[in-house]
Amino acid sequence: MYRKLVTLFSTRLLVLMMLALGWQVAQAAALYEFKGTTPQTKSEGDNEIRLSLLGLSDDAQNQAVVQAFREYLEQKDAQAFDKTIQEQQSRGYLFTKAAAGYSVKYAWQDQNNSDRIVLLVTPALKTRNPYLWKEQNQSEEPFSVLELRKQGEELTVKTSLDSAVVVNDVGQLQLQDYDNASVFATLKEQRSYNRSN
Repeated sequence: MYRKLVTLFSTRLLVLMMLALGWQVAQAAALYEFKGTTPQTKSEGDNEIRLSLLGLSDDAQNQAVVQAFREYLEQKDAQAFDKTIQEQQSRGYLFTKAAAGYSVKYAWQDQNNSDRIVLLVTPALKTRNPYLWKEQNQSEEPFSVLELRKQGEELTVKTSLDSAVVVNDVGQLQLQDYDNASVFATLKEQRSYNRSN
């Protein structure tokens, strides 16, 4: 009995140490961490938004996602596009008050304006817990695109829930009409690590 208890305790301790180490690795790799609120939930008690960005998409990931998106626009095959998205390495995570979060599968930062970041998340926003939101997501698209732009000390987040998504002149995804889209969230940077610019 004593040996079993020791073995059980050792196993649990090892698991806890591994989880702690994994969290430290994630922190060391992160570019940005943001926290803020959204005006789109029914209750103010459910309006917290958290975003951890672990890295930006490399050229291979950018090309794969953009090519698949172009094919999606032509063929309207959401399942095929979702398959390509799920194959991509996660670049971060976005959390609302829903029990599960959203994975960032594509991320780029404007080389001429570091205060602008574009992300693609899966599944689509507002689908984890539809009843949190004033307006539910009626789209069948398995993803959402978020565009973050810094204004003063805050970042204003707008999404493809209110704007079409296009491929820009340099071959990256972005919102077609950021200016006229509704504000999804307002974030403040909590801390940054290993920033390259």
